[in-house]
Amino acid sequence: MKNLKKNVSLLIFCGLLSTINAQTKSEKIDDLLTFYNENGMFNGMALVAEKGEIVFTKAYGYANFEDKIPFDSTSVFAIASITKPYTATGIMMLKERGLLSYEDKLNKYFPDLPNAASSITIRNLLTHTSGIADIRGRRYKVWFMPLITDEIIYDTLKSDFQLLFEPGSKYEYSNSNYFYLAKIIEQISEMSYREFIEEKIFKPVGMRNSYVDDGFWDSIPNRINGYSYYWNNTDYDLRDKGNGYGNIYSSIYDQFLFDQALYTNALVKQETLKEAYDESLYLDTERGYKYGLGWRILHKDDSSIVVSHNGAIGGFNNLLWRDVTNKNSLIILTNSWWLKETPEIIWGTQAVMVGKDPTRAKISIQVLFLDNWYLHGIDAALNKMRNVIAESPDKYDYSEDLLNNLAFYFIYSRNEPNNAKNVLECSLEIYPKSANLWDSLGEINSMLDDKKAAIICYEKSLEFDPDNENAKEMLDKLKD
Repeated sequence: MKNLKKNVSLLIFCGLLSTINAQTKSEKIDDLLTFYNENGMFNGMALVAEKGEIVFTKAYGYANFEDKIPFDSTSVFAIASITKPYTATGIMMLKERGLLSYEDKLNKYFPDLPNAASSITIRNLLTHTSGIADIRGRRYKVWFMPLITDEIIYDTLKSDFQLLFEPGSKYEYSNSNYFYLAKIIEQISEMSYREFIEEKIFKPVGMRNSYVDDGFWDSIPNRINGYSYYWNNTDYDLRDKGNGYGNIYSSIYDQFLFDQALYTNALVKQETLKEAYDESLYLDTERGYKYGLGWRILHKDDSSIVVSHNGAIGGFNNLLWRDVTNKNSLIILTNSWWLKETPEIIWGTQAVMVGKDPTRAKISIQVLFLDNWYLHGIDAALNKMRNVIAESPDKYDYSEDLLNNLAFYFIYSRNEPNNAKNVLECSLEIYPKSANLWDSLGEINSMLDDKKAAIICYEKSLEFDPDNENAKEMLDKLKD
């Protein structure tokens, strides 16, 4: 491992490529990420390993745009939900030592929870089949608090502990599941979650640039800036101190060390990990994969197992992809939100890893729009958007959902409803029969206290979608 670390360079291809095939994959991934970087859709780092050897690593863009500071091997990202494989690994470690069973009920550890907890097992928590509502979902408002702690999360979930479905009957991703798993780790180990992860995973694996942020750190060492857009620095991630589901910070090389440790018995036995990848036990999700113990199972047959986990918060968006059978790995860490807006980055790089050619996404109209708005103002941005769509419609992605999200960026990130209204009115020139865009314009006109305009918008929305319950409800309120 020490020799590998000396060979890591974050700005150029690794000098030694194990095979011609690996070189081809590296070049394809580099070409793909360079394209997205040059078009303002990707800013971050990538690492590829084949058979446990790093064959490619490169940085694209800046860790700090304001001062043009590049990434380096110690750059620390908020890895968000990639925390879940760490929590699951902790639970597996305790299970191996006979300190818990996957069939233990939740109320064994939390007797103060309502009776519904008696039907939820640790296995349900691990596989997101518990039925517990997501603490970060619309049901709860804690995500809008300036600081989110373990105590706030526990009290919030306890006060509203109604299950959304019978445990084990379906899959629904919920951060609440991994919050409870972290609390179980604390009870059994008699250590804080941070202490357990640091002592039982980080230190044995040699992860020197990884941290659990449970409020212990005044500032995360080597934490880079996160950006909702390349010019919009955000520390959104730092508000959340809840454990288990997404508060680990780490470097790209440390993620590789964790990945490699899972091919050994250093943390848990290989027999234990086989069960984590057993898709026969768990339910299909709407996205076409299954969820094991802390891992999304993308592919499994007699010849190979491919798993992954992604994680996003604030300006950070990341991927840890593993071909378990062949010990091939892909790690992508980014500090700008564009990875979320362009899932083809994830799909494309994963396709390369399994020997397929990637499909390049169209250039996001958001990038072009926001660049022009930031530099020249709203009118220039609107005119630029109209012109490029008219002249080069096949070059840009200007879907209804993307334009709708662009409008609401001005609401929720900048509190500028008039700019949001301008974006939606321009969008309706492109999609005049969009029920969703008319509904959104109705919402913004309501914010602007233009009742008459809001009513017209909601009526137009119902014209194109008679089943739009939100429009019906809003019309009743406005007319009342």
